Amino acid sequence: MKFINVSTGSCLDEHGKLLMVAAESGDKEAVEKALAEGADINTRGDYNFTALMYAAKRGDLDLVELLLERGADVDAVNAKEWTALIVAAKYNFAEVIKCLARAGANVDASNASGATGLMMAAQEGQNEAVRTLLELGASANATDSRGFTALMLACVDGHDAIIEMLMSKGAMVDYEAPNGLTAIGIATQQGHTDTLALLNRLWE
Repeated sequence: MKFINVSTGSCLDEHGKLLMVAAESGDKEAVEKALAEGADINTRGDYNFTALMYAAKRGDLDLVELLLERGADVDAVNAKEWTALIVAAKYNFAEVIKCLARAGANVDASNASGATGLMMAAQEGQNEAVRTLLELGASANATDSRGFTALMLACVDGHDAIIEMLMSKGAMVDYEAPNGLTAIGIATQQGHTDTLALLNRLWE
């Protein structure tokens, strides 16, 4: 694993390496030790992951809180421009999402493909993450680099509970992406008859 000090661009010392290994494995005691010995809290590991991103991926709320208290950059991005909140959304860790948002995380931050945490959660069928992000005010009609919305992504695999949540927050059924697709068009293409019926019922 290659470790880079984000402040200097140089290879990390042993404390920085220990911080990244400890964060990835969820070893809170080792994280505290590495920080006490001078590790840069915003050190980068593989794919430019920070300790906070590793903690978010694990759903380790205690470690997320510790890192935020010690000054971790809540909106730092990795190599694909994912923030810790986007990571937490993909893996359905609602309490971590709430914690990051309280610390000032942008709930509508998007990655290199233009996808927000809400879009990632909708696509993956992560109900609790979707519910939490909507409650926190995430945009139900933001679009990614292809022009797709969270609703359209939820329709790909027929995540009906998520579709209902999105539409209750104003997601537009009749929005048309640049390629001409709509949520109804995607549900039709995928053969999701129940989803298609749900869309038409909620749209009435």
